[in-house]
Amino acid sequence: MTAQETEPLYVFARWMLGSHEAAFEAVCTAIEVAPGDPAAQLRILVADLIAEKSAGVDRFEELDEILRTDSTVPLDFDHPLVQGDAQRLHVLMLELQRTCLMTALRGIPAARRAIFVLMHVMGISMDDCAAICESTVSAIRVLETRARKTLEGYLTSRCEHLDRGNPCHCGARLGGALEQKFVTWPEHGDYSGAGAPGRHHRVTDLY
Repeated sequence: MTAQETEPLYVFARWMLGSHEAAFEAVCTAIEVAPGDPAAQLRILVADLIAEKSAGVDRFEELDEILRTDSTVPLDFDHPLVQGDAQRLHVLMLELQRTCLMTALRGIPAARRAIFVLMHVMGISMDDCAAICESTVSAIRVLETRARKTLEGYLTSRCEHLDRGNPCHCGARLGGALEQKFVTWPEHGDYSGAGAPGRHHRVTDLY
């Protein structure tokens, strides 16, 4: 299979599981079950990960403990991962935003999370989601609404990318996130043109 064929599988699994290693393993399993059929592989992967049993971790509480505390850790511009380079600082800000959003998403039950990823990360239509999940459009709509409302309830009052007046700002939280190894330098991708995280009006736009 080509990288273009496997990329949607990996993107879905990565956002669902939050781990490169777990995502890779899940994708390999789906490919083994339905070799040469990317559509079937995605259906299998979605079904497998929707059935995922929660480990019982409160991801929202975990995020608050890491990022929403009253104390902040100053970040020296000479930090080994910044190296005095403003562009590298932007990359780390983006990585913090991505990791934060992925962790928040993992606070949602698996079925709702899957629909949110398919629709708002991967851009798949509601009708196609219903086909992939072998479900109805009305059922998919309910899952998407519940997922979105949960994220809105958590992020709307916290995230600076939704409201400048919110208390959590990436610049103030990056030092602590690096210290706790919640964020590190991304292992892949060309970030030469990366810019600072933007601001959005809707939670779905963040993803």
